[in-house]
Amino acid sequence: MEKANILAVKCFYRLLRKKATNMTRLPIVGADKDNWGALLNEFLQVAHRADGALRGVAEVINVRDYGATGNGQTNDLAAVQAAIQAAAPGSVLYFPSGDYLLKRVFILKEIPEENVPLPQKCKELILQDDKEVLLINKLLHLRGTGAATTLLKGEIEIRDPNNALIADCASFIDIIHIDIQGETRFMSIENLQIRPKAKCRHTINIDVNQRDPLQVQANLLIQDCFLLSSGDGYAIYLTNSHSDGFFASHINRNFVLGGIYLNCSGDSIWITHNLISDTPGTGTNTGITLKNDVGAVSSVIAYNNITAYGGAINIIRGGETKILYNQLEARPPYHIGVRNALLSIEGDADKPGQCFQIDIVGNNINPNQTVDYAIYLGYASEI
Repeated sequence: MEKANILAVKCFYRLLRKKATNMTRLPIVGADKDNWGALLNEFLQVAHRADGALRGVAEVINVRDYGATGNGQTNDLAAVQAAIQAAAPGSVLYFPSGDYLLKRVFILKEIPEENVPLPQKCKELILQDDKEVLLINKLLHLRGTGAATTLLKGEIEIRDPNNALIADCASFIDIIHIDIQGETRFMSIENLQIRPKAKCRHTINIDVNQRDPLQVQANLLIQDCFLLSSGDGYAIYLTNSHSDGFFASHINRNFVLGGIYLNCSGDSIWITHNLISDTPGTGTNTGITLKNDVGAVSSVIAYNNITAYGGAINIIRGGETKILYNQLEARPPYHIGVRNALLSIEGDADKPGQCFQIDIVGNNINPNQTVDYAIYLGYASEI
């Protein structure tokens, strides 16, 4: 090694040692007897917040402490809302093992006319401004004990002014709506089963509505969950009003029934080791749709089993996407909507270069002789 390099390494090592000696630490038994109190006081001040809680440790909000029962019969919506209200951003919203019924009743202003499509008319007449069962408007970590032991079951009722139940009218209402505004950090959904009791729109709808796109620097993690949608909605639906999005979006080791739709979802996107399908017999969604992720440094779709009825993977205006070692299959009844292809990758004719550097490696693509194309490429380059 050259002398200059040796000198630089020595200087760097001395700098590290000097910084290390200035770090706060617990007093050493027998060595700090003359400075015990000062060292301990300094360490406690640095390691704890003003309220006494340890720094860097997320606060855990147990929904049972706010009245949730988890017995599958009692409506736990108000208790969960109270827990969310009490939680500071960055806290863990913890659901112990149980069956949590989240039921919300929507009231119409008047009785719908018979000549207007019912869901459309209900949407116009509904009294509430929001259109979800549970609203989460702060960055939290939703955590259960496991997809087989912790169930969040969304139920929607729509009633007219006479309190009569209106059936089959909830296709515009989400089960969980996560509305992200202000500076964002990190959010996660882990070890939960989330499903609607009847037809709804999206099971999880994540809306990144940030006025300053430069502040949207966050990580999204959805892992080890069972997510079920009903009707034409998606199990996971994320839209970002800006071209900048999550710093990283990771969706791993989930069972997803209803598909995944991500629009401007980040610089690094990993969707791996999931079992993905659509609603049997009625679904029209693509298993995975990535849209407008041109600026993503890396988008990886790998080791998934996808058997969605609306096509397996659809990339729209996305760059540097790796589609690796997936099982892609079409099943009857078929509703292949995007170019009638199992795997479709498309850019814009008038904006070349928006769909580029796509790697398709090691996939088992089985269209079952029901689609026009196993793979469709439109205005894409460097495949």
